[in-house]
Amino acid sequence: MDPHFYSPEVSGLRSALMSATSLPLGSIAQVQGVPRFKRIHAEEGHGTPLFSSADVMRTRFIPSALLSPKRNAREINICRVDEGTILVPCSGTYGGILGRAVRVGKYLHEKAITQHVVRVKVTDKRFNVDYVTGILSSLHVGYPMITAFRYGKDVPEIDPRDIATMPIPLLDKKDQERFACLIQQGWAAIDDANYIQDEAQMSLCDALKIPTEYELI
Repeated sequence: MDPHFYSPEVSGLRSALMSATSLPLGSIAQVQGVPRFKRIHAEEGHGTPLFSSADVMRTRFIPSALLSPKRNAREINICRVDEGTILVPCSGTYGGILGRAVRVGKYLHEKAITQHVVRVKVTDKRFNVDYVTGILSSLHVGYPMITAFRYGKDVPEIDPRDIATMPIPLLDKKDQERFACLIQQGWAAIDDANYIQDEAQMSLCDALKIPTEYELI
């Protein structure tokens, strides 16, 4: 591990979480990455959108790449994510998007997400998905602990196996639901905003009789 893993802030936070009843993230969820692959881009308006790690960080979800649905078919299917999956960018600049967790809502359900994002899928029924999302996305808890795993100088990276060791406290079900309710409301609002923007853009394109920029397939 690099020196920042042993910083007093991170060490103290890790000790505080482990002193409570907690379990490693990897024991309550699937924590995995996606293999790198060669991207074969499609003509504008005819490809399958691929959302980058930066794309999923924005309030407005707009894919930065369109892949060939035939020549990249296998890779696209591997990159698709389900609602409730937690995404953690594992490559990038520290202080930027690296290590900032987000939750897949209805809007990004079954969409293809870049391989530069770790997928976390909670499988233990004792843990509320949105509660775990709240921990991983917290600037006071998850973010400093996740980014402490970074290694490399020019473009830091984070290994999914390291993220899997992060301790997740097992709180009472009512306490988990109390926090989860607020987290869920926030992500639902982002989904609603994207659906409204899509409808507005489609109406505009129809009125102007011009094709849409891309097809969400």
